[in-house]
Amino acid sequence: GVPKGVMLSHRTIYLHALGCVGSMNLDPNGVELHTIPLFHANGWGRPQTSTMMGMKQVMVRRFDAADVCRVIQDERATSMSLVPTMANALLAFEGRTAFDLSSIRQIYIGGAASSPAMVRNLEQAFRCEVLAGYGLTETSPVATSSRRKSTVVYADDEDRWRHQAVAGWPVFGAEVRVVDAAMNDVPRD
Repeated sequence: GVPKGVMLSHRTIYLHALGCVGSMNLDPNGVELHTIPLFHANGWGRPQTSTMMGMKQVMVRRFDAADVCRVIQDERATSMSLVPTMANALLAFEGRTAFDLSSIRQIYIGGAASSPAMVRNLEQAFRCEVLAGYGLTETSPVATSSRRKSTVVYADDEDRWRHQAVAGWPVFGAEVRVVDAAMNDVPRD
């Protein structure tokens, strides 16, 4: 559609950060690597949550796979958010294995649909938890996360990767309803 402005209050951003802190397994001693420009919804949602947790934050000026790997190694980054294009660039970067990337514990994917194969490949390349989610500016921005729940049992790794590649469950404070074009609820899944 036509671009339009969205008014977000300080209270909205604060409540969003609280919802994310309560919904995601963040380490207050961790280091958040911001790889996405802060004007992007997948980029500007993380600084408030990371600040609320008291995390160290590191930003790259522009995304470059080699530079991101260097920053992970030098700053001992523990988490980062990626759009699928960035994830693919990191996976395709042949020099990745020359860096110590062992500090990374969580990668969040958003901004476009992920796939179970991408989740699997990132998880195997970085040996960390990889989760997708959904959001947009109007939801401040994160609305859902494919975070793991203790009440959900996965049949195998393939099933788990499939679940971690979808939008997931609402973050605390968010309500989600999936409807068709006539605003009728659609069946689950």
